[in-house]
Amino acid sequence: MTEHVKHTNGARHWHAQVGQVAAMAALTVPLAARADAIEDIAAKANAKAKAQREEALSAPPEVEQTDEEKLQPIIGALAASVVLSVPFFAENLKVRPPPNAMTH
Repeated sequence: MTEHVKHTNGARHWHAQVGQVAAMAALTVPLAARADAIEDIAAKANAKAKAQREEALSAPPEVEQTDEEKLQPIIGALAASVVLSVPFFAENLKVRPPPNAMTH
């Protein structure tokens, strides 16, 4: 009976090892396939980056704006705000005689 127990333990051990080997083999195949896929993805990304670099180098350089050109929109907005707000305070801009001057 003790031999049967040893045999059962040995069989369990063997089955466990076979299961581990099968699991490792099952995991290795997808990893190898993923490695090819990752290399393909990396190659495509590198080609795209290279094309973008070449395009950026071949494009004409951007012309930098002078300070005066940068200020034009700000000055325009300031002028527009003054012109558009005049109707709201135009009455206050009219010259009125002081209240004492009307009684004399």
